[in-house]
Amino acid sequence: YLTGGLGELPPWPVREACKLVSSCGDCKATGLLDSVRAAISLLYNASGVEACLQLPQDTTYAGIWDFQWCTEMLPQESYFKRDGKDDMFYPFAMSSKDIDEHCMLKYGVTPRRGWIEQLYGGLTGIKRASNIVFSNGEFDPWAAGGVNASQVEDVASRGIEAVWIEEGAHHLDLFFSHPADPPSVRKARAV
Repeated sequence: YLTGGLGELPPWPVREACKLVSSCGDCKATGLLDSVRAAISLLYNASGVEACLQLPQDTTYAGIWDFQWCTEMLPQESYFKRDGKDDMFYPFAMSSKDIDEHCMLKYGVTPRRGWIEQLYGGLTGIKRASNIVFSNGEFDPWAAGGVNASQVEDVASRGIEAVWIEEGAHHLDLFFSHPADPPSVRKARAV
């Protein structure tokens, strides 16, 4: 699978990362750290050329998505807390004030909360739409904010399909095909 030209991920990269972590043998400090580094390197060193993995200096870092997050915040982006205690993230204050200050300081903008509903009409707009395929994957954390068939009446007559992809990860159905794609993804692409 592609990583933006930085190398290739193996099929099922999270499974592969878990295998690497669990392969630490006795899991004493050095072995465990080596296994965790190998797992993290699947994504952050897919090319295999990096000698060290750099931690972000800015703990509010959102990588390539930070500007988009600051301009087009989606409602589901507040579903997951980031307190640094009950999750895998650095501690981050998710108050609207803190987010607005971060975005204004870094980019000179503030998030347009609710823009997607204003532009597309929310569920009311979807109920009037036609010729759309909504896809959601079993392993996609964003699926909670997705559209499914039960939310839309009379979908078939308007050319709307909501496809649930077992073993589907975020955007897996939109990637190029790969020999390791599960049958459910191949079926979804055929819709």
